[in-house]
Amino acid sequence: MPKPTPPPPIRKILSEEEMQARRSKNLCYNCDEIFRPGHKYKQQLMYCILTEDEAALAGDFEDEQGNVDEDEDMTISLNAISGSTNYNTFRVKGRAYDKEVQILIDGGSTHCFIDEKAAFELGCKLEPATPMIVSVANGYKMLSQLYCPTFT
Repeated sequence: MPKPTPPPPIRKILSEEEMQARRSKNLCYNCDEIFRPGHKYKQQLMYCILTEDEAALAGDFEDEQGNVDEDEDMTISLNAISGSTNYNTFRVKGRAYDKEVQILIDGGSTHCFIDEKAAFELGCKLEPATPMIVSVANGYKMLSQLYCPTFT
């Protein structure tokens, strides 16, 4: 029997005092590492996102404090999120539910994701899933609570 999943952590927003304390200690706002130009998170992550348009990629990611599911880390690349492409990422146009969509394919991704807003706009049938924290390459974490079993 699978182990029960704890409820997702509540998003932690740093107060002005906490931000100032991190600044004075030269710590990153999102991790406990020293912040310096070129700061990179220790854990390199990759993702694949399917979205209806480029606008759906911008600004929809929330920083969730907590641990990534230890059984299976889900990863997405910053290239996939920002819509940029490199030699590992490419963009193709496709059709889903009779609508044109842009698909970002990242060779290093471990899972496929569809933007929640785009899924609703496409009329995808979404079902509840075991909540999990998905880590984004730039350090942000987002909560994934739904899946679309019929979307391929």
